[in-house]
Amino acid sequence: MDLPQIEKGMTVLADHINRITREVRSNQIVGVVGGNFMRAPGGTSLIVSGQGVVGSTSSTSVCPFQLTDASAGSTLKVNIQYGQVAGRNPDGMTPETPYNLTITATSYIYCVVLWNTDTMTIATGSTAISFQPSSLVLANTADTQYILVGTAVVASGAISQIINVCSAIVPNPCLLDWSSV
Repeated sequence: MDLPQIEKGMTVLADHINRITREVRSNQIVGVVGGNFMRAPGGTSLIVSGQGVVGSTSSTSVCPFQLTDASAGSTLKVNIQYGQVAGRNPDGMTPETPYNLTITATSYIYCVVLWNTDTMTIATGSTAISFQPSSLVLANTADTQYILVGTAVVASGAISQIINVCSAIVPNPCLLDWSSV
């Protein structure tokens, strides 16, 4: 690496900035053959086409719970592709019917898992696993885990971009907020 040695109190020269910039650019990945980048608030994922998804036996599978624009007229909707969480269907989701979530602004789309903290199992009942949009980043609570599925960006009254996280939803009670228990 050709990084300048800058010490406290030393004047930073244009040459120093140029050398740092060259090093950063030389280490930046700007493209990938046979795939693409998915940039999201939680980080950047490299999606290689035809490689499948972890846990899938098909090489043509897509993101689990992939989000797509399902807006109709002025009603903004995000479709969530069918999938199961811990072997269960999320509330209102079946393989036969589209699962559309209405949003009104740029939203983080979460899978919400309600836990029974006495037994450390996912709570019983049909609403224990559901999906929820939020304009805020949500933090886990003592009995609820928020797992980011993706982000829908709204601009000029329409969904302008959908960013999928593209990872399996794996509920984990260790990730609950134990500080309030």
